Amino acid sequence: MEFQILVTITIVLFLALAGMLIFFIRQGIFRRVKPEIEETGGYAITHQQFDGKPEEVLKQLETQAEILRKHNIGFAHPLCIYNGIPEPGNETIRSYVGFVLYSGTKENLIELSRELPLSTFEKKKRIVVRFPYHGRLSIQFGIMKAYPAMIKYASKHNLKIGDVTELYNGIEKRIEYMIDIDR
Repeated sequence: MEFQILVTITIVLFLALAGMLIFFIRQGIFRRVKPEIEETGGYAITHQQFDGKPEEVLKQLETQAEILRKHNIGFAHPLCIYNGIPEPGNETIRSYVGFVLYSGTKENLIELSRELPLSTFEKKKRIVVRFPYHGRLSIQFGIMKAYPAMIKYASKHNLKIGDVTELYNGIEKRIEYMIDIDR
């Protein structure tokens, strides 16, 4: 009887540990990041300034999404653009938040521009790291891995760091961390 209880507890613990391991693998905790220089950008975006607590970014993005739907504008991929790498532990952040726009008539875009600032995410070379996106935890793991690797890469190649962009690609389920560079 005691042996059966011990075996059952062992099996339950093994399954729990295996489940946790699979969960963390899926979140990207064991994933190695490799920064590369790539040409990215070249698309229209909404570009609204945000000053506030990091947890309030989602609320502003939801407001933008409602406005975009109202104007029948196709959008995807929320993004945040920071002036430099965000400091961990900051109570407030200053950034620009928005979406990549992929469809809409000229008239709809003109109407939209009265409610939301529009811009172009300039096509240029950036340091890029891609990380799997499976929820909030993968965002934290991505930040912990991507930024230090990108800083090290920039330092090693004598590159000056500019604006930092986080693009949440829901279609390919990944976060794209991009740093503008000057040589």
